[in-house]
Amino acid sequence: MLDTLRQPRRTLALLAIAAPLLAGRPVAAQETLRYGWRPGDRLIYEQRAQALSEDTRGPGPTLVQQAQVWILEEKPAGLLTVIDVAPVVDGGLGPTRGLLARRDPRGQPQFPADCLPLLLEADDAQAMIPPLPRPLWDGRAWNSAPDLLGRFWRCTRAGPDARFDRRLRIDFVVEDPTGVSLALGRSLSGSFWFDPGEALVARIETRAEDQRLNQALLTVTLLRERRRMDERERASCARAATDFLRALRQERRFLDRLALRGADAAAALAGVERVWDEYKAERGAAASGPFVRWATSRQESLRARAPELRARAELAASWLGRPAAEWSLQSPDGATLTSEAFRGSRLIECAWSAQSEASLWSLASLRALAKAADVDARIVCMNVDRDMSKGSAAAKSLGAGLTHVLAGPPMDARAPQELPIWRVLDENRVVLRVAFGWQADIRDLLAGPEERGAP
Repeated sequence: MLDTLRQPRRTLALLAIAAPLLAGRPVAAQETLRYGWRPGDRLIYEQRAQALSEDTRGPGPTLVQQAQVWILEEKPAGLLTVIDVAPVVDGGLGPTRGLLARRDPRGQPQFPADCLPLLLEADDAQAMIPPLPRPLWDGRAWNSAPDLLGRFWRCTRAGPDARFDRRLRIDFVVEDPTGVSLALGRSLSGSFWFDPGEALVARIETRAEDQRLNQALLTVTLLRERRRMDERERASCARAATDFLRALRQERRFLDRLALRGADAAAALAGVERVWDEYKAERGAAASGPFVRWATSRQESLRARAPELRARAELAASWLGRPAAEWSLQSPDGATLTSEAFRGSRLIECAWSAQSEASLWSLASLRALAKAADVDARIVCMNVDRDMSKGSAAAKSLGAGLTHVLAGPPMDARAPQELPIWRVLDENRVVLRVAFGWQADIRDLLAGPEERGAP
């Protein structure tokens, strides 16, 4: 256990770094916290989460989860880290979710492009590796680098905590300058305790508020064990991670066929199923690491989404290569806009809803894209909410600077429930491309199929 492995001299040295912070004196820039990970580390955490509801005015049942962090290899781009979170069900592990990234010594991630579509699905797992302050400031707030959604961690306090063997306690709040978290009624704050002797986070406490659900989720995460993989196991896990990314890329190519070509849904879904069956067969049921469980979770998720994916194919087939329907719609300010006004330019249409989280994050991404000087396309955001007052309010608060129209319920009765829905139109309003859901990089919509890697 970590308490028996602590290195007193290193602890005292880092506490000496923190002391000027508490005394209000400046701290030298080189005095910074860093994770002490090594390839082959496997960190096992226990999570206990309990929801407090304003409706019931009492705590709900406790959800017990196991969270693991795997450190697989080191390259100039950073350490390959894997986060895996799964509920404990009947003594085993339930459906899993996780993330894979390269991280610097302070925990800042760089996500492989193939993992980006999974970010919203496993967003809560990111809190397992808090970004460390650089350096320990003299009592002032410190901000981490923004994540891919524009959020950042703001450190509000740092210093040794006598209650937990004088580990360094760092209090934080997650700030979201895009305004999306505020619109969703969500917030995240908490504290984490850094063990200087092991150079690891030993404890995390978070409070996640959700005003839409009228509840707060309190989560306590404790480090239970630090294991070392032997070299054979570590190398096997690293290969499994690389193969998993390749399988994700193949999955995306099959799903892209639905939107880029309106391909046969049954064939595409069978192809995806085959990708993950082959991956699991190659790894074996007893393979180390979480990747076989991840593959099973991908299959189960895609099977559940099969009707939605078939709707993708049907809609794309009816749109691609054909002129888009003309429209005349009101903007949130009451002005009348027509599709004819956009003729002569490439156009990105985004059909979105104020009730869709992926839609709201997409508005934030579109605001950034609209400011880019090298984007040769115009953008129009088409709100499809039945209650247009909600769409109008979200457009004004989150879509400032974008062109909005209030289209009402879906522009096509066959449209899947998955939002947002994207179309790229050429200068003559012919539909060139269709996409669905949150896009990690909207610029990809403007690329040709060959650039996207579609088969």
